[in-house]
Amino acid sequence: MSCRRRPSNRIPRTARQSLRGPRDALDVITLAASGRAETICLLLDHAHRGITVVIIEGSGPDDDLVGLGDLLVRAATETGAVGAVVLATARPGRSHLPDAGDERRWFDLRIRFEEAGVDLLDWFVLSGGLASSLCELTDSRWRWLDDGP
Repeated sequence: MSCRRRPSNRIPRTARQSLRGPRDALDVITLAASGRAETICLLLDHAHRGITVVIIEGSGPDDDLVGLGDLLVRAATETGAVGAVVLATARPGRSHLPDAGDERRWFDLRIRFEEAGVDLLDWFVLSGGLASSLCELTDSRWRWLDDGP
């Protein structure tokens, strides 16, 4: 399940229901995605219910994601309401497979969020209607509410 076609015909869960796994998150991400280069951030409470969606438009150096992670960590710790985060980076015209530095960025971000008491559930790389999960591709610890991949 680390590489899948992004669903377009599924009815998304309501905002007050918990996102139980990657499929639920991809439903929300698909609704938010514009098809352009962007990073979509789902901020969830401790029960994995949606708080808000933050979209950073445009493409910058991939290392900018670490800076964005730091900003999200600060926001999460200031409010205390954020318990989990899901990231998705849309890279139109590129591969949906993570690039050479993504694995390093994934683990760096996961540590930063964990130190702040926030679960980074997953980071998806999106392109051409496909999505790859860094959590699954790196065999990282499963932090979703459902039973596993």
